[in-house]
Amino acid sequence: MHLDNDYREKYYGFAKKVFTLIAKSSSYLTFYSLIPTYSDCVTEDTCTRCEKYSSKLDISRSFIRIFAYRKKRRHMITFPNAKINIGLQVTERRPDGYHNLDTVFYPIPLHDALEVIVAKDANYDCRLHLSGVEVAGDPDSNLVVRAYRLLAADYTLPPVDIYLHKHIPTGAGLGVGSADASYMLRMLNEMFSLGISTENLESYAARLGADCPFFITCNPVYATGIGNEFHPITLNLGGWHLDVVKPDVFVSTKE
Repeated sequence: MHLDNDYREKYYGFAKKVFTLIAKSSSYLTFYSLIPTYSDCVTEDTCTRCEKYSSKLDISRSFIRIFAYRKKRRHMITFPNAKINIGLQVTERRPDGYHNLDTVFYPIPLHDALEVIVAKDANYDCRLHLSGVEVAGDPDSNLVVRAYRLLAADYTLPPVDIYLHKHIPTGAGLGVGSADASYMLRMLNEMFSLGISTENLESYAARLGADCPFFITCNPVYATGIGNEFHPITLNLGGWHLDVVKPDVFVSTKE
């Protein structure tokens, strides 16, 4: 099965449609797991899952099948989620410039879209393509690029194109960059069968940012230190309605 550039452009448009659906759907956690792999679609018989999502997206079932094929072979897409801080208290400023804090990290269904495509015969290691909310700074210093190169230092990875559609507001303590970086680690581990344990993924994530390890498992935690010491808690806000209001103010994590 060969996908030429025209199909790739159409496919990327499809991926953006998927992101739009996920952003509006209450079933965002289950959507990706329900997409079949290509091995599940070896015949042209009607696949219930393909029909279900192709009708929602108003596209042909063949695009679902292309998605399934690329998911297994040369492509993967995931949707990094934001977090909120419940009861955030900054307790002191440290000599190193960081702040100690007490807070609860809780994952919420507000997402970016992160896509990795193997770049055949490329003369670069990874190339970042950004869309959506504007991101300042050099793309080479973006956390998803740093996550790729962190693993590439220890594992053999092929060159890739990274498509990052930014939807989560920045400068609001929602963990947007940390989530993208940690999901990048998770996706590369799965996509290329690296066999990295959850504990080791958390160790890699900690090298990218204090709160990055939180997004490896995305379970609610009581966080202390500089937001890098996690204590598991039992907290479920299911059934509650959450409004996230972001004023037109950027708050620097460092400052």
